[in-house]
Amino acid sequence: QATTHDPIALHFAQATMSDVVPTLAVVTAAAEWLIAHGNHQWAVQTTPAFHQRMCGYIAEGKVWVAHAPNGAVAGTFRVEWDDDDFWPGARDAVHVYTLATNPAFRGRRIGERMLDWAGVVARAANKTWIRLDCRADNPALLDYYTACGFRYKGEAAWEGLPYALFQRLA
Repeated sequence: QATTHDPIALHFAQATMSDVVPTLAVVTAAAEWLIAHGNHQWAVQTTPAFHQRMCGYIAEGKVWVAHAPNGAVAGTFRVEWDDDDFWPGARDAVHVYTLATNPAFRGRRIGERMLDWAGVVARAANKTWIRLDCRADNPALLDYYTACGFRYKGEAAWEGLPYALFQRLA
């Protein structure tokens, strides 16, 4: 398995329809890994309905992929320009969702580098912030986002569950 000392060149691009299958495979693998470790917050990501939504997000240009030199999708994430569930009325940020790394590339800081690329996307759109949320009962992910430079901005409930809100400058 790779370590954080094994850098890999990445090429970032908006996902195209030719990226659908490998992108969904990365998201599904990430969801299955979480489920296997007792975390069911991404169980929906394994469903056909979610896969259909991801195809729509790709068609709308909302999904980004990080391609490895061999062309494999090393990671993926989705951006939205608003999130009225957690940040009502705020239009000054890129909101990151469905951040997932291909298991074959774990340990190479792909997630951190994708979050950095979200900053590039935000700046290109004249946005000040990168924002994201995650279940508040996931201490490993809370620590991860903090280590990536995000500041905790409080909690909000969605579908009866507590979510932690984070942001950092783009």
